[in-house]
Amino acid sequence: MHLHLHLHLHTGPWCQAGEATEMARLDLLLLLDLLGGHEPQFHNVVVGTETGACDPWFAELAGIEEAMVAACPSCMPGRRQFHPSCVEPDHVLDDHVPFLEKGLRRAVHVIASPFPLVWHTMEDDREHLDWPNIHWTNAVLRVFLAELLHVEL
Repeated sequence: MHLHLHLHLHTGPWCQAGEATEMARLDLLLLLDLLGGHEPQFHNVVVGTETGACDPWFAELAGIEEAMVAACPSCMPGRRQFHPSCVEPDHVLDDHVPFLEKGLRRAVHVIASPFPLVWHTMEDDREHLDWPNIHWTNAVLRVFLAELLHVEL
């Protein structure tokens, strides 16, 4: 399937005065967490605590999924995974927090909510992975990364 999705991603600025820190060189950290469960649900979060604005990067993921469903409704293995609306900040302290504390500008935390039922149990194994949903999540993420990196699919 060939999809060309036009997304309004941030385009700069790419130049700066002075030397860049390691964290300033990173445009975005995409943290993928608890993927692979049955019909995962990923929710947008408030990133503008003063304004209540939802994460625009996550909204791009939801928009990509919406475009993919429109292009091929029968391709989606279950219900929608990426939900654009948000109601609260990301309260999950996870692997992205130390990066933000070190000056990383942006992190998108894609984490299943609620957590998979087998999480941190003896049943948390390959047999409990939902492969059709993993492939769908992978497709959404691949389009997102291609758009972010300006790679034509």
